[in-house]
Order: sequence, then structure tokens, then C-alpha cells
Amino acid sequence: MMVHNVHDGRNGCIRSYATEPLDFDKLTPADHGRTVIYRDCGRSAAGTLISWRDGVCFARYSRGDTAAGAKASDLVFAVYTLDDINEPVE
Repeated sequence: MMVHNVHDGRNGCIRSYATEPLDFDKLTPADHGRTVIYRDCGRSAAGTLISWRDGVCFARYSRGDTAAGAKASDLVFAVYTLDDINEPVE
């Protein structure tokens, strides 16, 4: 699935991402640091997954150290951007 007009405060830009579902019960330490997309009320933001517990995922959506929590059902993993179609997103 593609998500367009995603605000990426980490890099100060707007991008489009190909995504895949985020299944909270299947998260592993290898998912730490992956890019997630938060979707709510017609807006989207890209962040870096830093931790999860009790059904809540925490991600950084800017260059700072502050993280925000969201229900796993409001997040998807970013697979690649249309800007870098041949390069996977970390």
C-alpha cells in the first residue's frame, strides 16, 4: 500500500512511502530503528520506532530525543520511498 504526503520531521520533507502492516505481536529487536508511518484523520507522519510495550509503540518523529506513543493499529512499517524506489527504508 502507498501512503502519500507523509511529513518526515526527521529530514524536513514530505514523501510518499510503500508500506507493510505492523503486527505488534510479531515485533522483534530487529524492528528497533525501523521507519514507521503514523496515520490519523487524513494526516501522516514518518518516525523511527524506538520501543514498544502493552500494545503501544513509541517512535521519534523529529530529530530530537522526544518520542510519542501510538496504538500499533495506527502504524505501518515504511518499506521504501518513491524518491528512493530501489533502496529500502531503514
